[in-house]
Amino acid sequence: MAERNKYKSAVNIQKGIYHPPSVNPDVFNGKGRIKKKKYSVDEYVSGILAGNRTILSQAITLTESLLPKHYDAIQSIIEKCLPYSAKSIRIGITGVPGVGKSTFVESFGLYITDKGRKLAVLAIDPSSGQTKGSILGDKTRMEKLSIHPQAFIRPSPAAGALITKADGTNKVAAESARVLYQNALGLFPAPPSGWKPEVVTCSTFENTGISELWNKIIHYNSFTRQNGYFEKRRKQQAVIRMNDAILDYLNSSFYNNPGVKSMMPRLEQQLFEEKITSYKAAIQLIDKYLKK
Repeated sequence: MAERNKYKSAVNIQKGIYHPPSVNPDVFNGKGRIKKKKYSVDEYVSGILAGNRTILSQAITLTESLLPKHYDAIQSIIEKCLPYSAKSIRIGITGVPGVGKSTFVESFGLYITDKGRKLAVLAIDPSSGQTKGSILGDKTRMEKLSIHPQAFIRPSPAAGALITKADGTNKVAAESARVLYQNALGLFPAPPSGWKPEVVTCSTFENTGISELWNKIIHYNSFTRQNGYFEKRRKQQAVIRMNDAILDYLNSSFYNNPGVKSMMPRLEQQLFEEKITSYKAAIQLIDKYLKK
């Protein structure tokens, strides 16, 4: 009996073996993290011009930053890169969800890169407040183009031709739509470029119409360069960018102002309680900002 009560339990637990943590603890204290290199403005510019994708991607991330401390660097990078952008051709692509934008861009992009040209695809992110939708939000849908050495793809929150699927059973319907759109365009006054807009169809599935579309774009580019509209439009866009930069800067400066940030909750509460008008609240905030 004494021998049986020698142990408190019939289970004899042996001391376990130490297992190292599955997650590196240095990750949480900063010791194990590889810090991203901070480039100077000149390093950004030289990297972009050399075709360094990593630097180009980081530069785009910098331009999307809303932090005031990044503003001067962003503007310097853009200003130094602008002289090298005069020969670029910008193509806007839009369409309803599921129409085949990703498929088209990959096929069209591969056609352009195969002709020895460089291509950059800036895709509108689903978070865009402008469209509420995505045009290539996931570049993995363009497997071949995303790894092409002459192509760069970047989903970005920020964009003519109307393109629809023109293959299989949709071919007849697409051609009918093309005629209708072409007739409708004839009702509009001539655009400032002097170019008569054309509507074309293409199929990435059947690989038809791609070269014809590219030739139309090249023809338009040549036409507008010869009559001076291309350069004039680029200068107009520079003025638009200036106005946009002013609005962005003022917006960021205003909402990051300490005085404005401290007043905002109180005025919002007064608006909820209908104790103040929206106009008066705005004036108080602007006065606070101007007296900073």
